[in-house]
Amino acid sequence: MERFQILIHKLTPKIIPAFPGNGEVEELVRNFDQANTPIQQMAETDVFTIFMFAPVAICNLKGKNHTVTLANDAFLQLIEKGKDFVGKPLFESLPELKTQGLKELFDSAMQDGTPDGGHKPEVTLIRNQRQQGFYNFVYHPILEQDHTVTGIILVVSEVTEQVIAKNKNLENQHVREKELEEKVQQRTLELSAMNESLQQKNQEIALSKYNKRFLTEFSENFSAYKLHTEFFDSLVQFIADTTRLDYAFVGKLVRNDMGEFTIQTIAITAFDKLTENITYPLLDGPCEQVIRGMLYSFPKQCRQTFPKNKTIEQFNVEGYLGYPLHDEQGNAVGLIAVMHEKEIEDEETVSSILKIVARRTEIELERIKNGEQLVQNNKTLKEKNEELVKINKELESFSFVASHDLQEPLRKIQTFTGRILEKEFALLSDSGKDYFQRIQNAAERMRQLIQDLLTFSHINTAKRKFETTDLSLIVEEVKNELKETIQEKEVIIEANGMCEVNIIPFQFRQLLYNLIGNSLKFSKPEKPLRIIIKSTISKGNKLNNEQLSPDKEYCHISISDNGIGFDPQYKDQIFEVFQRLHGKDEFKGTGIGLAIVKKIVETHHGVITATGEIDKGATFDIYIPTGTK
Repeated sequence: MERFQILIHKLTPKIIPAFPGNGEVEELVRNFDQANTPIQQMAETDVFTIFMFAPVAICNLKGKNHTVTLANDAFLQLIEKGKDFVGKPLFESLPELKTQGLKELFDSAMQDGTPDGGHKPEVTLIRNQRQQGFYNFVYHPILEQDHTVTGIILVVSEVTEQVIAKNKNLENQHVREKELEEKVQQRTLELSAMNESLQQKNQEIALSKYNKRFLTEFSENFSAYKLHTEFFDSLVQFIADTTRLDYAFVGKLVRNDMGEFTIQTIAITAFDKLTENITYPLLDGPCEQVIRGMLYSFPKQCRQTFPKNKTIEQFNVEGYLGYPLHDEQGNAVGLIAVMHEKEIEDEETVSSILKIVARRTEIELERIKNGEQLVQNNKTLKEKNEELVKINKELESFSFVASHDLQEPLRKIQTFTGRILEKEFALLSDSGKDYFQRIQNAAERMRQLIQDLLTFSHINTAKRKFETTDLSLIVEEVKNELKETIQEKEVIIEANGMCEVNIIPFQFRQLLYNLIGNSLKFSKPEKPLRIIIKSTISKGNKLNNEQLSPDKEYCHISISDNGIGFDPQYKDQIFEVFQRLHGKDEFKGTGIGLAIVKKIVETHHGVITATGEIDKGATFDIYIPTGTK
């Protein structure tokens, strides 16, 4: 008890001043020190009462584990702990304190009796409500009479509001400082931009006045149109006279025999006089930089900048300015440039001149290129026409051979095999009869193939005379030609609403003959064949075909049957030459009939499509322009 009293007497004056605003405790200690009654006479309960009800948070720690032996109500309320807090090591009850350096400080105080020295660390505590706060921890070792340290007395006060206020104040200095720096930087940039803009405007004003004068002179000099050589010679002479520089030239970008890019001048002046054109390498010089669009201006030190370039060395060039020339696709095709044996002083003015004349130069180069291309195209077209005439003559020769020389042997084969079958039939064996019959069939197929090929080739070469024709007349003509087959198969042909259309009659007769013949060939033996032909005139936008022009008028001819049909995947293939969907033994034909039909439709600038299903028939739709909108 005596030790406790002495401890309170010694520590209180040291603890209290660390906590501003604790006037009541300070007054209590002052009265305690001045009492007439000695400390030894004060009751133990009074001292305990002072400790427990002091308005500051105090606790007493003992031993190396810093076990809490005493904690007043203010301390328990501060850390939001109950009475069971007493009797437990401090850092087990408040584990968050371990990582904040307090344990090391307390261990040091227990070891050598080192007090806090006025050090008040701002420590964070996690309360039961999981709120984080900041606290000042003030401690002092408890010394026994033999100066051994047996414990620590600890006083804690909350400084959360002060820390937050301090941090906020620090943050607001920091924000204002940053804002001030930003304002200074922004103002600096604004002033710099204003200065640059002012300088640029001054330059633009000066250049604008010069450019206006130059444009006026340029327009006056080139108002009368000048051709090729005259234009480029006049242009470089005008640049030389205006800039007073030693060399001015326009050059094209070309490849030499080794495939290397070079500059070939179109016109060049040397010391104010036109001179002979030159060709020089593009590499290792300022022209290469200009063509690449990297740099346009080398007003001085050209020889030092391009030590490998022989042209710069040969012409003793010190200053160089160039501007690239492009075609309509944006490809570099040449350049316009000036060179000087001294430094080019008025760089901006000279660059402005080159920019002004560059566009006019590009137009002239494009005109020349188009003219050369036109000449080449005309030459190519003439060659193609001559080749086409030659091909047509060869085709006519082929047609003659096919129609006479090829068919004549076939006629003899058919005639003689026919006589043998007629007069010598009884003498032939069964296999001989079969062989002769096959010869006859093969000869007939050969004859039909030749005839179809002739028809196919004549579509383009025959005279095309379009006539307004009633389609019903052509349908009747075709029906008469196929009369025997139609009667034999008991075919029903319906032709409704046939319109008049501008066509080549004999070609359209071939078209309908092939399509109706196609239906007859691919009919079903067990089912009567029915062919329906329709014709109407409609605008393209009403005919459900993307190949047609919406505003153009067409004659739509539809030919459908109920024959064997075809697989829809072959709807385009059936119009190709020699394309057959069935074997020649199953259905006769050369595989050219529908190709002829398509070619006739194309000759009439029309469109044909085919639709069908196996065993459900086929439909052919033909669209022929009427020639009106």
